[in-house]
Amino acid sequence: MEARRNDERWRRFQTLELNLMRSRSLPEMLRTILYDSRAGFGWDMITLTLIDPEYEIHRLLDSTSTPRADFPELLLCEDLNHIDSLFEHGRRPTLGSYRARIHTAIFPKSEQRIGSVAILPLIRNRKLVGSLNLASYNRDKFREDSATDFMEHLAAVVSVCLETAENRERLRFIGLTDGLTGVNNRRFFDQRLHEELERARRDSVSLGCLFIDLDRFKKINDTYGHQAGDDVLRHVAQLIREQLRTIDVVARYGGEEFAVLLAQADINLAMEIAERIRKSIEQWEYDPEIEMQVCVSVGVATTEHIGSSENIEEIAHKLVKAADEAVYRAKESGRNQVVSYYAEGEQLSPS
Repeated sequence: MEARRNDERWRRFQTLELNLMRSRSLPEMLRTILYDSRAGFGWDMITLTLIDPEYEIHRLLDSTSTPRADFPELLLCEDLNHIDSLFEHGRRPTLGSYRARIHTAIFPKSEQRIGSVAILPLIRNRKLVGSLNLASYNRDKFREDSATDFMEHLAAVVSVCLETAENRERLRFIGLTDGLTGVNNRRFFDQRLHEELERARRDSVSLGCLFIDLDRFKKINDTYGHQAGDDVLRHVAQLIREQLRTIDVVARYGGEEFAVLLAQADINLAMEIAERIRKSIEQWEYDPEIEMQVCVSVGVATTEHIGSSENIEEIAHKLVKAADEAVYRAKESGRNQVVSYYAEGEQLSPS
């Protein structure tokens, strides 16, 4: 009987291992670890703790269409001190009774009383990078005297697959990031625009779009040099990010122009955020000893006035065209201001 149970467990593990190796992205990998494995092995709770001192994993997830907030069971910490203290017999799986003083931090949202736990160290290149934390409401599920060969194998496979997934996301992130400013590039914006439009249609909410253009940027380059121009671009990108919510997206669209997607934003909220961005840039001082005025023109458009009967490609084209037209109007009417394409109740006609 015991041999049959062990065979069945290893068959389930082989299936899990194959699914982990087939994962095409970090979010897919996390779903497999945190959700699929729980049902397959009868574990009541699973959390995953990863050491993320530079917030890199956080940024990698937020750069996908599945942000960090979608994985409450993923616990990111700045150092390994707390994780290291979980392993009483060196960096090997620790099984035994649940102890609130030690284990609450890795099972923060338990709705029932946990009976026993298994804490698996995740190690890469001889360094502890996190822990896979399993819990059961049954006090005898994870016993201290249990064999740990299966747990050690599981921890090794999860460690390798996580590293592979993170490296894949790093390469993707580099390809979707503007090298100068550190924000997303136009390729990322175009990709995310369609995803956000699909989400807005599904949730019956409005999506806002801002085009932000640096005023007289050529004069800054000509007068103070391209190094100063690059510094301005970097700082303006940072100022824009500071005014946005975590659900929003900013990208360098090209040259001195930035584009922003505002999730769940009607025209009033989009105008409010746009004005905050404009004001923060106007108030920024590049150098007290240099008389350089940095300001932007902002064009605002939302999907409220575009309609939802057309396909996503057409809506994307019309939304971008409306925001681009609005920023052109802002520059034509004096610069350093926010203009909505729909300020006078206009709607963009099909091109």
